[in-house]
Formats: sequence, structure tokens, C-alpha cells
Amino acid sequence: MVKEFIAHGDLNVYVEDKILFIRTNYSPNDEMVDEFRVKLEKYIDDLQEDSWGSLAYFDGESVIPLDAIDKIESNLNYMMSLGLIGIAVVVSNTLHQP
Repeated sequence: MVKEFIAHGDLNVYVEDKILFIRTNYSPNDEMVDEFRVKLEKYIDDLQEDSWGSLAYFDGESVIPLDAIDKIESNLNYMMSLGLIGIAVVVSNTLHQP
């Protein structure tokens, strides 16, 4: 029997002034990364005409499960192929402090 998981937390994705905003509440698991890719596709036409940037805001637990890391890297490569020139990542309200 294969156990199915749901996305951890909440994911909000939107575009404003050629910036792709990604906001999560809780750390992205594999399923949330898949959900992000689906939401990203809604904005491809608006983004790929010019250079654009992204701001990712992770609120809450910042530990990313290993199963999500490869998909995150794949999504970043895909985004760069569409003109992404920079991304800022903010991690807030986490128990893991540097």
C-alpha cells in the first residue's frame, strides 16, 4: 500500500511588477513543491517575456525534507530557463537559528 501525503502548510503564489512572490506557511514538502509547479504555470506567459525576479518567504519551520530538494532544484532551473535573474529567500519564525 502506498501512503499518499498532502502538502504541508499553505502556499501562496502571485506576480506583481515582474516579481514572482512565493509565500509558504511551514516548510515545503514534496507535495507542496508539486503544487508550486502547477501554480507557477499560471504565470509563465506573464514572466517569460522579460527578465524577472522572485521573492520566496518561508514562515515557520524551515527544515526541508530531502524528497523535496531535487524538485526545488528542478523548479529553479526551469525558472532560470524562463528568464529568472535573481531570487531572495527569507526564512522567518523558525526554531533553527544560524
